[in-house]
Amino acid sequence: MPRGASAPPLLGLDAVAATASLEAPLDRLPPAFQRLRLWAQAQPRVEEASRDEREWSDEMFARRHAGPAPPPSPLGDRPLIVLTRAHGGYPDGLDIPAAELDAERLRLQSELASLSRNSRQVVAAGGHNLHLENPGLVVDAVRAVVESVRGRTRVRDVRTGRF
Repeated sequence: MPRGASAPPLLGLDAVAATASLEAPLDRLPPAFQRLRLWAQAQPRVEEASRDEREWSDEMFARRHAGPAPPPSPLGDRPLIVLTRAHGGYPDGLDIPAAELDAERLRLQSELASLSRNSRQVVAAGGHNLHLENPGLVVDAVRAVVESVRGRTRVRDVRTGRF
Protein backbone atom coordinates (compact mmCIF):
# COMPACT_ATOMS: atom_id res chain seq x y z
CA MET A 1 0.00 0.00 0.00
CA PRO A 2 1.44 3.43 -0.89
CA ARG A 3 2.71 5.54 1.96
CA GLY A 4 -0.01 7.81 3.32
CA ALA A 5 -2.82 5.70 1.88
CA SER A 6 -5.37 4.29 4.26
CA ALA A 7 -6.57 0.74 4.32
CA PRO A 8 -10.13 0.07 3.20
CA PRO A 9 -12.58 -0.28 6.08
CA LEU A 10 -12.94 -3.80 7.45
CA LEU A 11 -16.49 -4.78 8.26
CA GLY A 12 -17.01 -5.18 11.97
CA LEU A 13 -13.51 -3.98 12.91
CA ASP A 14 -14.68 -1.32 15.34
CA ALA A 15 -17.34 -3.58 16.86
CA VAL A 16 -14.81 -6.33 17.60
CA ALA A 17 -12.24 -3.90 18.96
CA ALA A 18 -14.80 -2.31 21.26
CA THR A 19 -15.65 -5.62 22.96
CA ALA A 20 -12.27 -7.36 23.22
CA SER A 21 -8.71 -6.72 24.26
CA LEU A 22 -5.35 -8.34 23.63
CA GLU A 23 -3.13 -9.97 26.23
CA ALA A 24 0.51 -9.07 26.77
CA PRO A 25 2.69 -8.61 24.83
CA LEU A 26 0.27 -7.93 21.95
CA ASP A 27 -1.25 -5.10 23.99
CA ARG A 28 1.97 -3.17 23.20
CA LEU A 29 1.05 -2.89 19.54
CA PRO A 30 -0.21 0.49 18.27
CA PRO A 31 -4.01 0.81 18.65
CA ALA A 32 -4.67 0.46 14.91
CA PHE A 33 -2.73 -2.83 14.81
CA GLN A 34 -4.50 -4.07 17.94
CA ARG A 35 -7.88 -3.45 16.28
CA LEU A 36 -6.71 -5.26 13.14
CA ARG A 37 -5.40 -8.21 15.16
CA LEU A 38 -8.69 -8.50 17.07
CA TRP A 39 -10.65 -8.35 13.84
CA ALA A 40 -8.49 -11.09 12.26
CA GLN A 41 -8.86 -13.31 15.34
CA ALA A 42 -12.65 -12.95 15.15
CA GLN A 43 -12.88 -14.30 11.59
CA PRO A 44 -14.89 -17.53 11.35
CA ARG A 45 -12.14 -19.67 9.78
CA VAL A 46 -9.21 -18.55 11.93
CA GLU A 47 -9.42 -21.57 14.25
CA GLU A 48 -9.54 -23.96 11.29
CA ALA A 49 -6.45 -22.34 9.77
CA SER A 50 -4.64 -22.44 13.10
CA ARG A 51 -5.52 -26.12 13.63
CA ASP A 52 -4.32 -27.01 10.11
CA GLU A 53 -1.01 -25.30 10.91
CA ARG A 54 -0.55 -27.45 14.03
CA GLU A 55 -1.56 -30.82 12.58
CA TRP A 56 1.33 -32.56 10.85
CA SER A 57 1.11 -36.10 9.61
CA ASP A 58 3.81 -38.74 9.43
CA GLU A 59 3.50 -38.56 5.63
CA MET A 60 4.28 -34.82 5.66
CA PHE A 61 7.40 -35.36 7.75
CA ALA A 62 8.53 -38.25 5.53
CA ARG A 63 8.15 -36.09 2.39
CA ARG A 64 9.99 -33.21 4.04
CA HIS A 65 12.95 -35.38 5.02
CA ALA A 66 13.08 -37.49 1.85
CA GLY A 67 15.96 -37.09 -0.52
CA PRO A 68 19.58 -36.14 -0.01
CA ALA A 69 20.70 -34.20 3.03
CA PRO A 70 21.28 -30.49 2.42
CA PRO A 71 24.89 -29.37 2.12
CA PRO A 72 26.54 -28.06 5.29
CA SER A 73 26.16 -24.29 5.68
CA PRO A 74 24.06 -23.78 2.53
CA LEU A 75 24.06 -20.00 3.13
CA GLY A 76 27.85 -19.90 2.94
CA ASP A 77 29.22 -16.85 4.74
CA ARG A 78 26.04 -14.78 4.60
CA PRO A 79 25.52 -13.16 8.00
CA LEU A 80 22.80 -14.76 10.09
CA ILE A 81 21.57 -14.18 13.63
CA VAL A 82 19.08 -16.61 15.12
CA LEU A 83 17.15 -15.17 18.05
CA THR A 84 15.95 -18.00 20.28
CA ARG A 85 13.60 -17.66 23.23
CA ALA A 86 15.14 -19.06 26.40
CA HIS A 87 12.12 -21.12 27.47
CA GLY A 88 9.75 -22.94 25.17
CA GLY A 89 6.67 -22.40 27.29
CA TYR A 90 5.32 -25.87 26.63
CA PRO A 91 2.68 -26.99 29.13
CA ASP A 92 2.97 -30.23 31.06
CA GLY A 93 0.48 -32.97 30.31
CA LEU A 94 1.14 -33.29 26.58
CA ASP A 95 1.90 -36.61 24.87
CA ILE A 96 5.58 -35.60 24.83
CA PRO A 97 7.15 -34.17 28.02
CA ALA A 98 7.67 -30.39 27.93
CA ALA A 99 11.40 -30.80 28.64
CA GLU A 100 11.78 -33.08 25.61
CA LEU A 101 9.91 -30.63 23.37
CA ASP A 102 12.06 -27.78 24.60
CA ALA A 103 15.29 -29.71 24.00
CA GLU A 104 14.16 -30.45 20.45
CA ARG A 105 13.25 -26.77 19.90
CA LEU A 106 16.71 -25.67 21.05
CA ARG A 107 18.37 -28.28 18.82
CA LEU A 108 16.40 -27.07 15.79
CA GLN A 109 17.26 -23.45 16.57
CA SER A 110 20.92 -24.44 16.67
CA GLU A 111 20.49 -26.12 13.28
CA LEU A 112 19.15 -22.84 11.92
CA ALA A 113 22.32 -21.09 13.05
CA SER A 114 24.41 -23.74 11.27
CA LEU A 115 22.92 -22.71 7.92
CA SER A 116 25.71 -20.11 7.67
CA ARG A 117 29.37 -20.19 8.62
CA ASN A 118 28.93 -16.53 9.66
CA SER A 119 26.22 -16.86 12.27
CA ARG A 120 25.35 -16.25 15.89
CA GLN A 121 22.61 -17.71 18.01
CA VAL A 122 21.32 -15.48 20.78
CA VAL A 123 19.20 -17.08 23.49
CA ALA A 124 17.09 -14.39 25.10
CA ALA A 125 14.33 -13.92 27.62
CA GLY A 126 10.98 -13.61 25.94
CA GLY A 127 8.45 -15.67 24.10
CA HIS A 128 7.15 -16.11 20.58
CA ASN A 129 6.68 -12.35 20.24
CA LEU A 130 10.30 -11.43 20.91
CA HIS A 131 9.96 -8.39 18.66
CA LEU A 132 7.45 -6.96 21.17
CA GLU A 133 9.02 -8.29 24.36
CA ASN A 134 12.63 -7.42 23.57
CA PRO A 135 12.57 -4.99 20.63
CA GLY A 136 16.03 -3.60 21.41
CA LEU A 137 17.58 -7.01 20.90
CA VAL A 138 15.80 -7.44 17.58
CA VAL A 139 16.99 -4.00 16.42
CA ASP A 140 20.56 -4.80 17.51
CA ALA A 141 20.46 -8.10 15.61
CA VAL A 142 19.24 -6.45 12.42
CA ARG A 143 21.92 -3.76 12.73
CA ALA A 144 24.62 -6.37 13.28
CA VAL A 145 23.60 -8.25 10.12
CA VAL A 146 23.47 -5.02 8.08
CA GLU A 147 26.91 -3.97 9.40
CA SER A 148 28.31 -7.38 8.51
CA VAL A 149 26.92 -7.21 4.96
CA ARG A 150 28.14 -3.65 4.40
CA GLY A 151 31.56 -4.22 5.94
CA ARG A 152 31.97 -7.77 4.62
CA THR A 153 32.93 -8.86 8.13
CA ARG A 154 31.95 -11.57 10.57
CA VAL A 155 28.64 -10.90 12.25
CA ARG A 156 29.21 -9.45 15.71
CA ASP A 157 27.78 -10.76 18.96
CA VAL A 158 24.85 -8.44 19.69
CA ARG A 159 25.34 -8.80 23.44
CA THR A 160 29.08 -8.13 23.67
CA GLY A 161 29.81 -6.35 20.40
CA ARG A 162 32.69 -8.76 19.72
CA PHE A 163 33.26 -10.59 16.45
